[in-house]
Amino acid sequence: MSITYTMTSEITGTPSVKLSTLSQDNEPRFDGTQIPEGQVALDGAIAVQLPVDSAEFAHDSRGVTLIYSSGEPKNKRVGRPRTRAWYERDQIGFLKVSRSIPKRDVERIFDADSHAKNIGKPLNQFLTIRPANIEDIDPKERSAFWTKEREYLAQWFRDEGERLTHIWSRESRSPNGTGEHHHMAFHVPTRLEAKLRASLETRYGGSPVFDLRRASTSAKRTESGRYHSVPAYLLKGMHPQASFRSNLSRRAGGPIVGKRVGCSRNLDQKAVAQWRAIKSQRAA
Repeated sequence: MSITYTMTSEITGTPSVKLSTLSQDNEPRFDGTQIPEGQVALDGAIAVQLPVDSAEFAHDSRGVTLIYSSGEPKNKRVGRPRTRAWYERDQIGFLKVSRSIPKRDVERIFDADSHAKNIGKPLNQFLTIRPANIEDIDPKERSAFWTKEREYLAQWFRDEGERLTHIWSRESRSPNGTGEHHHMAFHVPTRLEAKLRASLETRYGGSPVFDLRRASTSAKRTESGRYHSVPAYLLKGMHPQASFRSNLSRRAGGPIVGKRVGCSRNLDQKAVAQWRAIKSQRAA
């Protein structure tokens, strides 16, 4: 037997269409010519848009009635949204896909930069890493890739009897997340500058994969009234709310899977709060 339903169609855009289906018994195969044009036929729970003019009928391996009009297939699946690209999503698995740096993180990174000066480790070097093969790395795996690179630097400093004190951020191009790269501002004792550069050249092969330069620890004011500094540059992909009514420059960034900004533990919120508490006690 055949059953006919009436519903609003999102496929054809018409106010309503009739959906017809067949039972799974020995009834003859569905004849599309029996349905008025512009309507939808269901064959095995797969919706098929019927032609608005002349058409040719065929059946695929699933027993689905396919309608071809002017050489273009018209079959669509009902209730199954298209698969979105990773850069169109808000989350992939347990990892968030962000497109800007929230205001709270902007404040934390500025606090971290100030705290680095307070503890005698000003962030005097700026490193940018742009791997040539970044597009070959799955977006879900890039967070782990960058963590590995930071761990490499942390171990290098430990081997030299120092601690890596740093802030960092990840950036990409809008809207599809291409060209992802990594910025880091960190403290390097003068005696280790040349040795660090040699180590980075061995690991990355030189420019343009990495760029290491001395960083100013002070801010500069431009003619437009904007303040430029190392942390401000790291945070230029901030959310509009973070730059609202401020003198900070902002640039729209692209999607990033996983953590977007961060700092070393000796510069995090807990370390800053402890230092401020000690300072208050001494002042009392």
